[in-house]
Amino acid sequence: MSGSRITKETLAAMAAAAGLELGDDKLEELLPQVTQAMESLGGVESLDLEGVEPAVGFRVDAPGVGKHE
Repeated sequence: MSGSRITKETLAAMAAAAGLELGDDKLEELLPQVTQAMESLGGVESLDLEGVEPAVGFRVDAPGVGKHE
């Protein structure tokens, strides 16, 4: 991902934003896995996607989207 690195603090903030509370042990366990996933996705940045339509679309007015119960 072009030089960016996920830290334990960043991972904790991402988890909190998703409504998850993860302890230090779990963050330490997940950090290498998340880092590997992000590095794998880094190759996507080099693809020429000019004119390629998305395969999936999202609608914010779809039932249940954005609603927390």
